[in-house]
Amino acid sequence: MFFRELLVVMGRLWNGICPFTHGIQTFSHMKAYLLSLLVLLAIATGCSDDPKPDAQVVGVWQLTEILADPGDGSGTFQPTSIDKTVTFFDDATVATTQSFCAYGADDFASGVARYSEAEGTIEPDCPAVPGLLLPYFMAGDELVISYLCIEPCAEKYRKVRFLD
Repeated sequence: MFFRELLVVMGRLWNGICPFTHGIQTFSHMKAYLLSLLVLLAIATGCSDDPKPDAQVVGVWQLTEILADPGDGSGTFQPTSIDKTVTFFDDATVATTQSFCAYGADDFASGVARYSEAEGTIEPDCPAVPGLLLPYFMAGDELVISYLCIEPCAEKYRKVRFLD
């Protein structure tokens, strides 16, 4: 009973403050209107402008599988013994023990890059390909990084350590 009276009082006050609500006549309309207002308020205040990356990606990732399609679309991820790790830091930088610039090569042009959680991209500083963006995404508990290749090529990682 108290809640209903409170809503009626709030409704009367609201009608005095906000002229576009004068059409709300019944308690059920008032309740629906206030509920909608509260939902919009919760959505608006729940958003954050904080550019910090998702903590899920932050950590050390070990390469477990590679995809190198032969050109006919039949390629699948295959287990690998290559000792490569990728470490995502919470300051939007990412480091690797091998190059981001040359897929499958020993070239170590750049082992540090920036990443964007919102875009799902890694931006290495590759002299041969300025502005290169490598897409990445989470697939369950695995991380997949795609590379610039004529045929599909990608690397699949599993998290081995969380960072504080």
